[in-house]
Amino acid sequence: MIVPPRVLVRGTLAALLSAAVLTGCGAGATRAHSSAPYHWTGAEVVKPLVKPEFTLTDQNGSTFDFQRDSDGKVTLLYFGYTHCPDICPENMALLAFALKQMPAGVRSHIAVVFVTTDPARDTPAVLASWLGNFHEGFTGLTGDKAQVDLAQAQARVSLASAELAAPGSNYYVDHAAQIIAYTPDNLAHILFFQGMPSAGVARDLERLVNTGWTGA
Repeated sequence: MIVPPRVLVRGTLAALLSAAVLTGCGAGATRAHSSAPYHWTGAEVVKPLVKPEFTLTDQNGSTFDFQRDSDGKVTLLYFGYTHCPDICPENMALLAFALKQMPAGVRSHIAVVFVTTDPARDTPAVLASWLGNFHEGFTGLTGDKAQVDLAQAQARVSLASAELAAPGSNYYVDHAAQIIAYTPDNLAHILFFQGMPSAGVARDLERLVNTGWTGA
């Protein structure tokens, strides 16, 4: 079992999220949500996460500098892989549904970045085809294993681990499960997880775009 870096969260789903930082095996400490006028669907991060600096290759074969190329936007970062049988497609569908529920003017200020944890199989062409099933605006990134591991370390998520398998056979990859939402202040104050309602996620994202992070 991989133990992720400690990320404190709070919110109405804190008890569930404390078991969901990894697909089926993550853990994290929580604290009760304060009474506030606005109740976030996402889990509030007690100590905001600094936006990482890494450069990978996107689905078009171009260089993508994560900080520079998502600057000024509410940026949703997720680490997963296209052969994932459940949580990855569910999370991409969640974000796609959330984006469809908000005005185009709001969507234009949101970037969704999917970083593969399976670079051996997830070529730029594979990422382009798979992500296109969810939303044409999603960005897929890949690189060599060292580059992907560095990106995960900088984002403070657990390093993905592929199960042992015979050469040429199918295999699964254990990876982080949180969707990290960075605001234009280059900090992440909110995490989203599988199973959260798309309407609530959309409402949170629209608030982050329109008012930034207020904590309220």
